[in-house]
Amino acid sequence: MRWLEEARQDVHFAIRSLIRAKSFTAAVVLTLALGIGANTTIFSLTNAFVLRPVGGLGDVEELFELTDVTSFPAFKDLRASVPAIALAGIRERRIALGHGAGAEHTTGALVSGNFFTVARVGMALGRAFSDADDVAGAAPVGVLGYEYWTRGLGADSSIVGRFVTVNGAPVTVVGVAARDFRGLHLGSVPVILVPINAWTAIAPSSRRPVHLEERGWTWLSVVGRLAPGMTMAQAHSMLANAMKVIMPGTARDEIEQQSAPRPAQAAALASDARDSVVRFAAILATVVVLVLIAACANIAGLLLARAA
Repeated sequence: MRWLEEARQDVHFAIRSLIRAKSFTAAVVLTLALGIGANTTIFSLTNAFVLRPVGGLGDVEELFELTDVTSFPAFKDLRASVPAIALAGIRERRIALGHGAGAEHTTGALVSGNFFTVARVGMALGRAFSDADDVAGAAPVGVLGYEYWTRGLGADSSIVGRFVTVNGAPVTVVGVAARDFRGLHLGSVPVILVPINAWTAIAPSSRRPVHLEERGWTWLSVVGRLAPGMTMAQAHSMLANAMKVIMPGTARDEIEQQSAPRPAQAAALASDARDSVVRFAAILATVVVLVLIAACANIAGLLLARAA
């Protein structure tokens, strides 16, 4: 085809021209590389820390979080009162993972038995929890984070069914979370997740006995998934109405605030931290765009000088 032959000739001519002007070509390529490279780097950081700070969650646009709003009994009542919204409980905790003096003090998470179903977190190995794992008196089980599994245990595929030690208590490993699951909050990746009821058996000795059924202990965050076609405003109204019944002594304004769902991507950063990160990212993005504009202007100047 004629147009294809003409394009081939144009490309061939352009390559020969660039080869003949090696210094000019090197200057243009280096200038463009600096401008494009800086923009690519900043966009990648912005995407990771602002636009998509959480990973490994299915259909994340449907997920929301209510932070530290309820007790464990109130959470169970809320889940039963709002069946149209899938709700799971979660609370991050500092734990000692391992034996004695060699234990690693790190971040773990207490989750309700349906957490992996609600968050749609895949498994790299083994199985996720079920509601049967999160009942009083059940033997403690755990799902390891992928990073710890590879870093601390050498990606040992035989770990399922074996014990790890959490706060000095044995926990049976039933699975390993998917590689891209990094938890719900930026910079806080749980190395192991255990059912909420297991906390009575694995809490540090200084915190025992643990009274999970105490309604005055407001410590649990709630993760929810919108039903198909449901909006955040509708979810807010349903949750607020349910919480007014479940927590009758709580002020109306406080319930309105506590029941306001925050999209999971926004909730991944604390509100004050998110504002700072967004401002810093905006400043960096502005700077690198100016750098790219300056690079383009420099190349235009080089072309004009060469033409002259």
